[in-house]
Amino acid sequence: MKTMLTMLGCLFSFSLYAADPMGMPPGMPQGNMQEMMQQMQQLQACMASVPPEKLQELHTRSQAFNDKVKSLCRQGARKKAQQAAMDFGKKLEKDPIIKQVKKCGTMAMSMMPQLTSMAERGKNIKNICDAPDMK
Repeated sequence: MKTMLTMLGCLFSFSLYAADPMGMPPGMPQGNMQEMMQQMQQLQACMASVPPEKLQELHTRSQAFNDKVKSLCRQGARKKAQQAAMDFGKKLEKDPIIKQVKKCGTMAMSMMPQLTSMAERGKNIKNICDAPDMK
């Protein structure tokens, strides 16, 4: 979740940079910039539909879950940690706020293909305790 919020923050920052045609990267055609600006506006509208207090609540729940799983991993309870991660993931899949954020995230990922490769790296982790931030 923290990664998603950071990524979206970067994209919003880029939209400020992109809004200044004089600040365009050299060689970027004006048409590409306009298309990117339209996509950024769609992304901003998407995220605006998510109530900030719900995002904060989600962040708080996610942080508590993260702390719980880290503790289980440090205790050597890999199976319990993995099961807790699976259960939490199933709850999140049903959460309407997550569905909206996921929709916005998909939109953001399509705008920035290199971010997609970061998400792909996480798919190779077999157990939650093997994630770099769980050590």
